[in-house]
Amino acid sequence: MKLSRQNIIIGLSCLLVLQIVILMFLYVFNFQNAKIRAIEKPLIAGLTEKNITGLEIKDYMDSFSVKKDGSGVWFVYVGENTMPVNVSKVQSYIKDLAEMKQGVAVANTPDSSLDSKYGFDEKNCQELTILCGSKKYSMLIGNTGSKRGTSYIKYNGEKKIREVKSVVATETSNQPINWARREILGNIPENDVKNYAVESTLSWFNGSYSFSAKENTVKDNTSDAPDTYRLDTPLSDPNKKLSDYVMQRLMKEVLTMKASEYKFGATLAGRTKSASMRITLKNEKVINLSVYNADEDDIGDYIIDSDADNYLYLIHEEDLKKAVKEL
Repeated sequence: MKLSRQNIIIGLSCLLVLQIVILMFLYVFNFQNAKIRAIEKPLIAGLTEKNITGLEIKDYMDSFSVKKDGSGVWFVYVGENTMPVNVSKVQSYIKDLAEMKQGVAVANTPDSSLDSKYGFDEKNCQELTILCGSKKYSMLIGNTGSKRGTSYIKYNGEKKIREVKSVVATETSNQPINWARREILGNIPENDVKNYAVESTLSWFNGSYSFSAKENTVKDNTSDAPDTYRLDTPLSDPNKKLSDYVMQRLMKEVLTMKASEYKFGATLAGRTKSASMRITLKNEKVINLSVYNADEDDIGDYIIDSDADNYLYLIHEEDLKKAVKEL
């Protein structure tokens, strides 16, 4: 079959168009792949959970840091004062930083015209410095992003605003207490408690009581589960009955008491003790807590002094009432 000149030209034109379409497809495909690769590239090369040694957090009013000490233990540092950290929060936070990708650039302007929109205005923005030994990396943290679990950041002095897959915007609290261990008694399992005793002259309860854990083998004559605790002294009202559940609940509240803030630079000399609480563990270790009235400008109504550590804790009245109450 003999092809005409016109058919040859048409065939070649179609082939050229097909080649152009294929090349455009490959270009777009490769561009999209390159874009995805850039988005998924680590924000800070070589950053790992293990090599992060500290965090410095600053806003327009205050600053503090969360750092490892010489033995590798994390503390919250506020000026010259220290607080033990909330370990789970710090571990989760540095994991988030170590896994942070470069994300998507949503704006790139040399001025600050978009700062307020994305949360980089003075009152909302927080500055985070990540310490890795002698190296430092800084980022500005703005609002939460447009998608769930995302945040807006500016990295290392860039004008570029990035939307990254991270909860850093919600988890970067500018309150040191939110990074600290707030449980006054740490993490004592209820099964470790042998006895709890209270002596109080507080306005809502003036008196004393104690109750002790029963041995696991002690059972009553009913089919009910055995009681966990027994009251060591009879109730003042002989007609009143105290259920085991009340003591179980009270013990749980004691062990999970949380400070509203740490009290620094205070002396207890000259203060009148309002209550004392004694926890005796089954290994015979005794922890004594002493309660004093707080100062007027304190974030809390009472000071708690524990002989288990060197800290003073502030606690609100409603929280103390859960751990010290009339039975």
